[in-house]
Amino acid sequence: GSAADVNRVLAAARRRLPLVHFGVDSLLWVVSIPLAVWLRYDYRFSQLDGDLIPPILFAVVLQGCFGLATGLYRRVWRYGSFDEVRVVALTAASVGVVLTVGLWQWNGIPRSVPVLATGLSLLGQITARSMWRLRNEHRNRPSGEHLQRLNVEAELVALRGPQEKCHRR
Repeated sequence: GSAADVNRVLAAARRRLPLVHFGVDSLLWVVSIPLAVWLRYDYRFSQLDGDLIPPILFAVVLQGCFGLATGLYRRVWRYGSFDEVRVVALTAASVGVVLTVGLWQWNGIPRSVPVLATGLSLLGQITARSMWRLRNEHRNRPSGEHLQRLNVEAELVALRGPQEKCHRR
C-alpha cells in the first residue's frame, strides 16, 4: 500500500511540475530568511519572530513573479539542466536584489539578511534541482540487459559477414 501511495503522489506531482518547482523554491526562501537571521545574530533564536513574515511573503511573491517572467515555471528548460540553473541563478539574484532594496529602510531585519538569504536560497534551489536530476538519471539509467543484446547482435553480424549485412534491408 505505502509504495503505491508514494507512486501516486509522485505521478500527481509530475503532472504539476511547475507548481512543485515553485513550491520547493518558495519553501527555500521560507527557510533561508530565518536561517540568515539566525546566522546573523550568532545562532540566537531570540530574533526569530513575527518580523520575518513580511520579508518571507515578499520573497515568495517575488520568486513567483520573476520565475514566471524568466520562464522558470513555464517548462521552458529541462529541469536541472545547465540552462535552467542559469535562469535559477538569475531569478534568485533578481529576488535578492529587489528584496534587499525593498527592505533597505525597513527596521524589521538587518540589511545583510536578504543578501545572505539570497545565497542560501540559491544554493538550496540549485541543490534541489541537481539532486532531482541525479535521481532521474540514476532511475532512467539503462540496465546491463540491453548491452548483452547489443553484443549478441554484433556477434551475429560479425559471423554473417559484411556481404549479408549489405543485402539485408
